Formats: sequence, C-alpha cells, structure tokens
Amino acid sequence: MCSAGRSALGYDVSYNRHSVEADRRIIVGFIEPHFLAGFSGGDKACCPGVIGIESILHDHAAPVIGDITSTSGRLEGNATQTHVRAGGSLRPVDFLVNVTLNHHRAITRFFGGETLAAHRAGCAQVREAARVPCPHAFPIAGTTPSGCPLDQNLSQAVKGRSAAAQIVRPGGFILAAARCNDGFPDHGSVRRLLLAHASADAMLATLGVPGFREFNRGQVQRFALILKKARVGLVSELPDANVRRAHLTPVADLRRALDPELARLGHDTSWPFSPRAPSLSPPSPVRPDGPDARNCLASSRAEPVARKSRAAWRTGRPVGASSTSRDASARTTRPKNPVARSYFG
Repeated sequence: MCSAGRSALGYDVSYNRHSVEADRRIIVGFIEPHFLAGFSGGDKACCPGVIGIESILHDHAAPVIGDITSTSGRLEGNATQTHVRAGGSLRPVDFLVNVTLNHHRAITRFFGGETLAAHRAGCAQVREAARVPCPHAFPIAGTTPSGCPLDQNLSQAVKGRSAAAQIVRPGGFILAAARCNDGFPDHGSVRRLLLAHASADAMLATLGVPGFREFNRGQVQRFALILKKARVGLVSELPDANVRRAHLTPVADLRRALDPELARLGHDTSWPFSPRAPSLSPPSPVRPDGPDARNCLASSRAEPVARKSRAAWRTGRPVGASSTSRDASARTTRPKNPVARSYFG
C-alpha cells in the first residue's frame, strides 16, 4: 500500500501500490442497488476496491453508516457514496466499464466512459428496472439476500434484511431466509460485536463512541438499526442458540412463523416478499432505524467532491451498448431483458 493523497473529506487514503503506479487505470464492475452506497459500481472499484483498511474505516464510520441518506437506490446526496467518490477519485481513471445483470447474472447492458457520467447512466437504468411501487409500509416483509454469495453468513445477509427494513412498519416483522453456512462468520469481528452486547442499543452505544475503529462495523451497525425498527425471524442453518444470541428469532418453518402474525393482523393482510431483496429499490425508502432511534445518526452530508481526472475521454460522455445516441439521458430506456428486477408477492 502507498499514499494516494488526502480525501476532500479530511483523511489520508492509501491505495494498492500497483494501482498508484499504473500508467493507465481502467475500472470495471456491475451496477445494482447497494444498501449503503445507493448503487454498486462506479468509484467503488477503487474505494473500497483498492484502498487500505484504515481508509475504509473512515467511510464506514458510525455517522456515515447511520446517516439517513446512506440507503439503497439513492446515488446523489448519499453520505456513503460521497465518501466512495472522494476516495475513489484521488487517482485519475482513464476509462470505466460497468455492466448491468439480469436474474441469471447474464450481462444485459454495458456503460463505458468517464467514471461519473457512465456510472450515472447505468444507475439510471438500474433504478428504472429495480424500483417496485410501494405505496406504504407493511406490517410484515419477507426477504432473502438473493442466494450465494450474500447468504453465506449472517454478516453479508444483512443486505437482504436492510432492503426489507425500508418497507416494513416500525415494530413490524421481517421474515428473512439465508443459509448462513459460514456462520456469523467466525472470522472477523462481527460475531464478537453481536454476542458481546445485550441489545441493539448497546451495540449502537459502542459503535458510536468517538474513535471506535473496528473492521466490519458497518454491517453490525446496520444490523442493530434494523433491530431497532422491527422484529426479525431467521430461517438458516445456524444453531437456534446462535440465532437468539444474535438477537434474532430462529424460524424452522415459514408458515408457523407467519400464522401468529396473520392471526393478529388478519389473514387478508397484504405483505411483500422479495427473493432478491438486494436488487430491490423502493421508490421512497423508509428510514431503516425507525423514527424514534437517534443513535449514531449524526449527519455526515458533504458537498460534492471535485474530481482529479485526465481529460474526459474524447467527448466525456458514457456509451451505452444498446444506444447510438450521444446523449446520456437516451440510455435510460428499459431494455427488453429487465435488469435486476424483483417482485412482490
């Protein structure tokens, strides 16, 4: 690792040495809704892609993760995305290639060119395809993290629960399914942080201490904020005792978990289920921590960061695979093969 410079947000950023010393930099990735940064792709290839752990801890700080703007489907004015762009633009990028995928993970479109322009065009496409009408919050929300690799452990599977938390009522019930064959996982700090605290409030109190620095803190903080808003039942391969120690309710049978909820609410109660929750983007996200939680929610909004880049690639405009127009707005038309679409049932 070596220094890439100082972020406009006030901290030093280190990059992988090969990236810093390269004559040309081409970054690649795919775009889908991201539970913190709004969308994946773009500068995330550099930040956190090639930056050092100390730098990552800054953009995963409690005020950033807890900011209400750090949410799926929001690109501009997103606190996490602001840090991603600030760290990812410290070294000039010559060309970006981002793709969109369908449910079979086949490429449906590509977006290439100057980083911001191409990424924005790709995000506009995904936003159109991934947004599902959600007129109100629901008392129950069912979710999975879209299978492997996000269902491999409790830490990664929070991305499915985070999507459900956007559309469930405060005090509601999230019914989540994730294999979790890798456990919490046992490596890293997630297990220790979850088991060392008796409640979500206790987790947030620890994470919110100024200067607290711990890798994987972001997943634990979002985990706790979800618990502040809703009860969570989990179908998984984890031992029931471990699920309870993580402050969740173990569920062996989906039907049995739903019956008492529906008996209380009424069996004609409508509720959503998304088997691919991380690729879902509600048009009006519900605050993940609920209206009464204030822990770790200090605003971290920042002004847009000036980018250091070489001359814009020729025209400086993105190129869409299915369009010949030079206008970026013309590349937001829904393709015949929908991208990252998720359905409620």
